[in-house]
Amino acid sequence: MRIIAMIACLIATPAFADDQLNLASELGRMLAFEEFCGLHYRYNALVDFTQENVDPDNVDFNTVLQASFRARSREREEMTAAMLIIQCTQIEQTARSFGFIE
Repeated sequence: MRIIAMIACLIATPAFADDQLNLASELGRMLAFEEFCGLHYRYNALVDFTQENVDPDNVDFNTVLQASFRARSREREEMTAAMLIIQCTQIEQTARSFGFIE
């Protein structure tokens, strides 16, 4: 039984790591559009979300977050007005869902 639990942990770890990196990428996108979309994320909500959802041992999280922020900031400059409307609408919905805005 112990071996099965160890194997389950090894199998689940890559998926968990991928989820963490996907989260970092999406948060980078949300942060890149925050000011442009006229949003103001609540500091305590960001702290709480990070503490609850980011593995403290994930040393790649901030690297991916920063890379995503920079890439999305550059992409924003090339988007059409319609794309920006959709981006801002979706980001606002997600920010509200995550509790970043009220």
